[in-house]
Amino acid sequence: MFMLKVGDVVKLRKKYRSGYMFGLIVRINSSSFPGEGGWVSFDYTIMTETGMVLHITEGCVEQVYSTLK
Repeated sequence: MFMLKVGDVVKLRKKYRSGYMFGLIVRINSSSFPGEGGWVSFDYTIMTETGMVLHITEGCVEQVYSTLK
């Protein structure tokens, strides 16, 4: 499990690459499903090195290059 934040550079897992390898996290999106047994889910908006904007989940990330500690 990664602790991702805006500004992190991420390396995508091989099966999720399509002409790009890295992305910069530009936004964190969350959805909540309240109530008993509810949960919160996160997805991330990234910009790849080719300028493409994608929505990914944490499972797409192979490695994180954090900009801030």
